[in-house]
Amino acid sequence: LSYSGGTLGSNFLSACINTYLLVYYTNFIHISPGIAGSIMLVSKILDAVSDIIIGLLIEKMGKPGAKARPWIRCMCFPFILISISLFCVPSFSAPAGQILYIFVTYNAFCTIYTALNIPYRALNGLITENRKERELLSLLCSIFTTVSSMIVNSFTLAFVQKAGDTRYSWTLVVSIYAVISGLSYYICYKTERIIAPAVSPQRASVSSRFRILRHDLSCVFRNKYWRLLAVNSFFSSMTISLNGGSMYYFLTDVCHEPRSIPVVGMILSVPMLFLVPLSKLWVNRWGLRNSLSAGYILLILGRIITGTGSAFGTLPIYLGSFLFAVGCSTQWCITPLLLHSVDYGEKIFGIRQDGMLLSSSSFFGKCGAAFGTAICGWILALTNYRHHALFQPPTVLHGIQVLYVYLPILFSAVSFIILLFYNMDSYRKAD
Repeated sequence: LSYSGGTLGSNFLSACINTYLLVYYTNFIHISPGIAGSIMLVSKILDAVSDIIIGLLIEKMGKPGAKARPWIRCMCFPFILISISLFCVPSFSAPAGQILYIFVTYNAFCTIYTALNIPYRALNGLITENRKERELLSLLCSIFTTVSSMIVNSFTLAFVQKAGDTRYSWTLVVSIYAVISGLSYYICYKTERIIAPAVSPQRASVSSRFRILRHDLSCVFRNKYWRLLAVNSFFSSMTISLNGGSMYYFLTDVCHEPRSIPVVGMILSVPMLFLVPLSKLWVNRWGLRNSLSAGYILLILGRIITGTGSAFGTLPIYLGSFLFAVGCSTQWCITPLLLHSVDYGEKIFGIRQDGMLLSSSSFFGKCGAAFGTAICGWILALTNYRHHALFQPPTVLHGIQVLYVYLPILFSAVSFIILLFYNMDSYRKAD
């Protein structure tokens, strides 16, 4: 529970940033959505590169019993401070000052979050070598993610309004989220212990650091199961990013139902408390890959119902959101699948690369999230979104529908097709 609790805290911030940071920048700081989206894209790509660097550092600097935990200890407090700074944009006489501040703080947040989250994710494969226990840890993490997402999506706007509904209200609310996140990571650091796997004898035969790096990267990209999951992570992250980044605009401007935002947030989150544990039964019967594939089909169906039925009231929106939540309930399967690819790489290449494979996959996931957020900002800017307008022009409304309905359908379909080529289950049976 202490390990999974780290996810509870971290997702308070990640869910809030994914859903409301663009809203904060455009509606409270009055930054152009195109500029904000472009900053997030550049920052996320730089952050994705830092994933690889952090993964390498974990592999090279780690010692038996201390491969990931020291990173978590050192990054907790900086993570709290930089998270608060995101929602604390000061007033400048020139817009360039705010743009520079956003660029610096968002890049700093991404880097510190990476230095904290990559070691945290690697702990899953280091505190136990049992596949079933890893699946249970991933399941519990998904449940805690659901709890924090439910709170953020359902109550954040209400918290901000109670605090005055100003830019400073966001600072107060996010400060509380940041403290909870930092404490949850620190509790994980204090309570978890690493079971150090045996060191591969092949390490001693590689003489130079350059050859070690080249050999490590070669093993990563030759791991066929990692390649499939990395590309899948890219499109899955774009889908989730688009959902969070455009939900506010879709419900407020297209459906004219701003009061339904917390309701949809709860529908996307509360059922997951029951669906995620139930999905373990599906996994036991159909396997990780098939359960994940079924989730993508439900994601597509949910968005089709939301898109076609939004003109007829909130009921189709709620039904489509529920199906979307059912589809998301199997997303936790990605982590154990990645850990299985770590085991596969160790067996085939003789090297265990927890940090490298997880950070490399995170690279693609963050690139996907970056493009998803950037696409939100770009389309809003191209269609001339006006944050102060009571009614948006038709081009804006169509652009928001593309963001919330059509693109998630497309990207979920691509993720489903990618998984058709994943046959790790047959490999494990043969083994």
